[in-house]
Amino acid sequence: MWNFFLSFYYNKDDPNSANNQEFIRDILEPQDYEPYLAAGCFAVFCLALLAYSGLFRKITVETNYNLRPKLTFAYIFDFGGYREATIKLDEYRLLYPRLPRITILYNSPLYPQSNRDLVRSPTFATGLVVSEGTYEVTENIYVKLKELGFNFSTIPDDCFSVSTQFVHHNYLSLVIASLLIFKPLVKFVRIRCIDDF
Repeated sequence: MWNFFLSFYYNKDDPNSANNQEFIRDILEPQDYEPYLAAGCFAVFCLALLAYSGLFRKITVETNYNLRPKLTFAYIFDFGGYREATIKLDEYRLLYPRLPRITILYNSPLYPQSNRDLVRSPTFATGLVVSEGTYEVTENIYVKLKELGFNFSTIPDDCFSVSTQFVHHNYLSLVIASLLIFKPLVKFVRIRCIDDF
């Protein structure tokens, strides 16, 4: 494209060809603004990645009654941080790709724990949704999950909850979510004195 443009632009019969030649030389030679252009492109990329990961999402906390139909899920307790939870979810996706995945976090990001405390107690449970409303997996899947060491629990359809939603596109989404959603949730609960929190 540049060759076509430059050959089209340069005409030896043109009295201004010397100026044109100088202009062409300026285009092809490295310029002083290139480091700034690279830095600008990198900054735009970082902002786009953060936006895609959910940094600029509005956090809406709400109370819900009868939010969803009765839900049964298979889960396994585990230890570690959010990265380990993500790894487990990816493993379950490979195990049963069509089943929705679920994570329940037990540790409080507002009160950091030592590594010794994290090793001593479960910090999260990850699993698969096996029943929701009228949908239910086959008995074979229940048996297979029990053999793999999964426990089962049910969230009734008439429960009251305080909830929010956040995107999960990558690991950065989990980090951003841990920084953005817990404080608004706790503040919402404390203001309304729900269950003497």
